[in-house]
Amino acid sequence: MQELEFPRDHYTHDSRLEWWYLWGKLDSVSYHCATFRFRLGQTYRTTHWSLHSKESEYFEDTKNEMDGLKTELLYINNRFTLSTEEFDLVAIPNSKPVEHKVEGRRYYSIPHLSTTMFLKRENRWVEGESWLDHEFGDDISRLEKNWDWLSMKLDNGVCITMYKLEEKDIYCSVALNSKLLITNGSLDNLFACVPELGMSFELVPTTEERVFHPKFGKKYSEQPQEIWHKGEVIGYGMRERTHSGRN
Repeated sequence: MQELEFPRDHYTHDSRLEWWYLWGKLDSVSYHCATFRFRLGQTYRTTHWSLHSKESEYFEDTKNEMDGLKTELLYINNRFTLSTEEFDLVAIPNSKPVEHKVEGRRYYSIPHLSTTMFLKRENRWVEGESWLDHEFGDDISRLEKNWDWLSMKLDNGVCITMYKLEEKDIYCSVALNSKLLITNGSLDNLFACVPELGMSFELVPTTEERVFHPKFGKKYSEQPQEIWHKGEVIGYGMRERTHSGRN
């Protein structure tokens, strides 16, 4: 497979499946945005986002690509931009992309992006950090599988990605200073464990789970998390899951 090259690979590829996932914690709010592009006879794009503060708002947009999208994550001039009904956002990478070694597809993360967001209803700016994941490849069968994905940013600078498909194989990576360690781990409803770090984490949701229904048919949810270890909050994260059953 061709080596990743940036900024080229931040953009759209001619693959059957591609997605971008951006989430962050900014002062008093947290948010996520996901854009999926996939080909099932025709090409579909779907973008959905959520904003969490004292009151949470949610928006989902699922359309045929030919109809256009109201909301879409874009990469322009070394920054990711997003404009929605509720906020405008700019996220600028301040760490190098970290590639995950997974068979048959390309997948990388940028754990640190300096982010500013303008909250339209409140007429104010918030700042903080975001995390970006981007994957592309041709294995469309993965849309038929359930997944559980978690990213965590610890206060000591360690960034952890964990996911599993169909309650089976689990992928776990630990990133620090743009270096990546692929290791073992475990993930269930309430806890995550990374033996290489000698640590287990309690996962405490900070909002209710938000469930929506993208074009590929499965119920899909996201939920911000506090990361606890030995009775203390040591970081924060975002979790996304699909759920069995077609719409």
